[in-house]
Amino acid sequence: MIREIQTIENIRHRNLVKVEDYWLRKDYGLILYRKCIYDSKGKESDVYSYGVVLLELITRRKPSDSSFMEEVDIVGWVRSLWSETQDITAIVDSSLMEETVDSNVAEQIIGVLLIALRCTEKEPSSRPTMRDVVKQLLDVNPPQRKRYSMV
Repeated sequence: MIREIQTIENIRHRNLVKVEDYWLRKDYGLILYRKCIYDSKGKESDVYSYGVVLLELITRRKPSDSSFMEEVDIVGWVRSLWSETQDITAIVDSSLMEETVDSNVAEQIIGVLLIALRCTEKEPSSRPTMRDVVKQLLDVNPPQRKRYSMV
């Protein structure tokens, strides 16, 4: 148990608690930790990160793919292509494009792309909240009602 606590002490991440101290006895123990402090900048950067993940899923490229020009990341690459062409086929991974024969799927991909672009706005105050992102994603692909048959 001591090694696990010492390992946790060495991990530094904004989403994890910081271990301040610990005491272990034969039949009980106590771990003192500092509560995570989450400010609005953290939430806005989480929305940005979520937007990057959406872009990775759509393009099947890494955030700093070697195919991008120097000093361009996935966000800059997608923004540039979308603003110049508004052609989804230039952005979306080819294997995903094969599924867009149905126009509804293509519209859904464009909807997710637009959400990702809103999430990755340069100005943090212009980004939606995660609650808004969830609502927007549900609007892009509304849940299907299950049909029950009487047997």
